[in-house]
Amino acid sequence: MPEKFLTILGIDDILDINSGDNVQADMSILFANIRDFAAHSENMTQEETFGFLNSHLKLMGTIIRQHNGFVDKYIGTKITALFEKSDDAVHAATEMLQKLVEYNEGKTGDGYRPVEIGIGIDTGTLRIGTVGEEGVIGRTVIGDAVNLASRIEGLTKQYGVSIIISNETRSSLTDSTKFELRQIDMLDLLNSRPSGKTEPVIVWEVFNCDTQDILSVRKNIEPVFQEARYLYGSGQFEEAYSLFLNCLAKTPMDKIIQLYSYLCREHMKFDVYERFVPRKFLKILGINDIVDIKLGENAEKNMAILFSDIRGFTSLSENMTPEENFKFLNSYLAVMGPIIRRNNGFVDKYIGDAIMALFETSDDALQAAIEMLQKLVEYNQGRKKSGYAPVKIGIGINTGTLRIGTIGESGRMEATVISDAVNLASRIEGMTKTYGVSLLISNDTYRSLTAPKKFELRKIDRVTAKGKSIPITIWEVFSSDPQNILKIKKSIEPIFQEARHLYQSRAFEEAHDLFLNCLARNPKDKTVQLYSDRCKLYMKLSFDDNMDEVVRHVTYSTISMPYLD
Repeated sequence: MPEKFLTILGIDDILDINSGDNVQADMSILFANIRDFAAHSENMTQEETFGFLNSHLKLMGTIIRQHNGFVDKYIGTKITALFEKSDDAVHAATEMLQKLVEYNEGKTGDGYRPVEIGIGIDTGTLRIGTVGEEGVIGRTVIGDAVNLASRIEGLTKQYGVSIIISNETRSSLTDSTKFELRQIDMLDLLNSRPSGKTEPVIVWEVFNCDTQDILSVRKNIEPVFQEARYLYGSGQFEEAYSLFLNCLAKTPMDKIIQLYSYLCREHMKFDVYERFVPRKFLKILGINDIVDIKLGENAEKNMAILFSDIRGFTSLSENMTPEENFKFLNSYLAVMGPIIRRNNGFVDKYIGDAIMALFETSDDALQAAIEMLQKLVEYNQGRKKSGYAPVKIGIGINTGTLRIGTIGESGRMEATVISDAVNLASRIEGMTKTYGVSLLISNDTYRSLTAPKKFELRKIDRVTAKGKSIPITIWEVFSSDPQNILKIKKSIEPIFQEARHLYQSRAFEEAHDLFLNCLARNPKDKTVQLYSDRCKLYMKLSFDDNMDEVVRHVTYSTISMPYLD
């Protein structure tokens, strides 16, 4: 029973110790373990294995005691030791490594395998005491720091280093400049994260025991390494990779930098894959890695579908070469794509000049559409300066249940979405041309908005889309209109809706007068003009029992509208 253990418990004589004696203390806990012990012992007899272990543990235990620590346990090839000061724990760890170098140099016989160890240190509040029963008492330590120190020791092999300490240990050092330290990672340890910890665990390498030439190089490249780590943590993998390669050119055997370089490459590959199969698509299917995706996997989901299309694209492109067409399209899509992603959506596919995007909420889809129209104004200003014609787009949004998954065959598959809701979103986008507006949404989308008052909306019509028998209500969203037009639309909204009500009641003369009132204040409002034209047509007709058929016929054949009721 170590004397320091008794001192911590406040016991002077070991005869006075009882099962259950315990006390809380702030301490540093050190875990050390022999790497690949099985390889060392495979050619040893059991007796030789015990002799080897006892020789190693005696050497390490002596160093621990010399630095005011004590061994809590020997667990096979592992040592657990406790220190009242972090400085003592780190000094002990560095001396253990130095002693190991001497030990290995003394064992130069044929077939000798050098011994390597990993050491992890954490500092925190522990509960230290005795457990057991009458006649059999053991000592133990309980605390999050114990678990974390063990996890950190395990990381030394992953990172190819010998000593790793936690940020808590570094912070509690009286003079950290006595040690050569570099921050190597911020770990979201998930399953291994101690209870109560909400922030990632920051870990540091201690590299005092490196040879002088390697130590000098590491100190020299430290600013570049930390900048690369920052870029890596920020998701700027290409820039980080370039800096890590810069570091590796000067210290090619540095396993931490090798690991970061490898991880950068993996992220860069995944980013390339994600350009073809969005991460959100995989998430919906419950897939974490693109390599796990299989043909035919699908899931049902309620989503908002956004369709956008460039108006008159044929006219815009007819004077362009194919190469110029590609440049134009890519410059336009490069502006719109990030807006969709920024609003938590993803592009399902590009269909020529059209975009089909999916969102988990109608609010996100509508906000993305508004920002796309606002960005288009800025984009057109750039086109105007270059002497190009402005681009106009129409956007339609519908919300509903869809089936999302993969189709194709084993050698070629792609993501797709199948649903009536998708078809309807496309139809609604097509209606923007008819009504002369930029953005239309279905009633299902309107009803699923969490805060519709955030947006400028007006009910436009009830239409029966081609191939459907049940009419739907569509709404214009004019939040992105120029301020002067926006104000006029808001001011005439009560009149417009009253006129629509009269129109639907077939009071065409009264409705026509109100539509003309609206047009007088906003002559370019194509929606109002359309209603006015319809009223004039219907006013020429006499009412009879077949009026519904007349309305459908006149609307479709004369005004070239979708089927309307």
